[in-house]
Amino acid sequence: MKFVSYVSGVQERVGLLVGSHIVDLELAHHTLRHEHAFQLGRFPSDILDVLELGNAALHDARLVEEACRKSMDDAYMLPADHVTLLSPV
Repeated sequence: MKFVSYVSGVQERVGLLVGSHIVDLELAHHTLRHEHAFQLGRFPSDILDVLELGNAALHDARLVEEACRKSMDDAYMLPADHVTLLSPV
């Protein structure tokens, strides 16, 4: 699992690199919330918050990653070359 920080539009976001795409973790988590047993009510959009939440955030990120590998949904995935990557932390 590879976390990334990136800018989409003017907003800084946290995501996962899945293949050649970036998964917007907050948006994917929200979209998939009825299909998975997430531990968090809402996934944070900042990597420092993800680190602070620890195992619960990692658990939810793994579930999102698994779902994305099965179904490459454009609703919450962006081509990696369409975003500006930032330093991880």
